[in-house]
Amino acid sequence: MIFEAADLGAEYWTSKKNNKLDSTALEKIRLSETELDGFQRKINLFATLLRTYVKVTARDKTSALMADFFDALTGGNFGAETRSRDHGKARLVYATAADLVAHLRSTAPQPSWLSILLAVAAALTILVLFLYPF
Repeated sequence: MIFEAADLGAEYWTSKKNNKLDSTALEKIRLSETELDGFQRKINLFATLLRTYVKVTARDKTSALMADFFDALTGGNFGAETRSRDHGKARLVYATAADLVAHLRSTAPQPSWLSILLAVAAALTILVLFLYPF
């Protein structure tokens, strides 16, 4: 989902937006703005759900990387009536997306109490079966 948003964001930032565009091209750009806003909301919801499963230090870094990605995706003159192509912004979208995805993949989940109890119960069961075979 993050790289889908990055692809759309890069396409958005490499397209020119002005009053001289025909209505079809202008409508496509406006649709991209709406889709990018939707991607941001989905990614934010995913991060909110993820926060309970990771350690505090990982949460802080995730929040900072998400802010960088969102700023690259929809910051600056996003949604302005006129703007020129910004290839640097498109590259920044991909760079921040890659940083965010790399961090998310390297983040180890925080074990829950339920998973700890299940692991202990499984270990005790194996131990009992090993010591007292039927």
